[in-house]
Amino acid sequence: DVVIGKTMGPLATVLRPGDWITFTLDYANAGPAPAASVVITDLIPVPPLTTTGASTSTSNNYGGLLTPIGGSTFAWSAGTLAAGSRGRITISAQIDPNLVTGGRYTNTAEIATISQDHDPSNEEAPQGFDVCVPPDGASFIYTPPVPVVNQPVTFTGSVTKGAPVTYKW
Repeated sequence: DVVIGKTMGPLATVLRPGDWITFTLDYANAGPAPAASVVITDLIPVPPLTTTGASTSTSNNYGGLLTPIGGSTFAWSAGTLAAGSRGRITISAQIDPNLVTGGRYTNTAEIATISQDHDPSNEEAPQGFDVCVPPDGASFIYTPPVPVVNQPVTFTGSVTKGAPVTYKW
């Protein structure tokens, strides 16, 4: 029974382009028998994240090595995990400083084995996060330029980068 869990930090209320984010993957063989040919993947979403300067670190209680799988952004072969084996992978990546559209993004880590797994429901660990791209050059104008009491006023807003924008008066 291979399992994976995922957490994210820092837990900023607003993530913006250029911020760094860290994902922590905790994996284990919680079953009673060895799990063979274990593969762990965390294909970070590009965009909004960029792999430029991204880094990883690993630790475990079984002394094994995680072998990177070429051609994938963050995939490892863990080989055979004995029962009770567990480890941690930490991935740090930057939100693309040139990102122009924010929104809600999901990053999912997965673990797989060729051995029979009694509970496949714990082989994926999604983590959602929001990125806000603040508008550049937000401004508004109003007409008439010198309103009087009870006269209707029209406001017109604009931005040079980032959309949609909502103004509240």
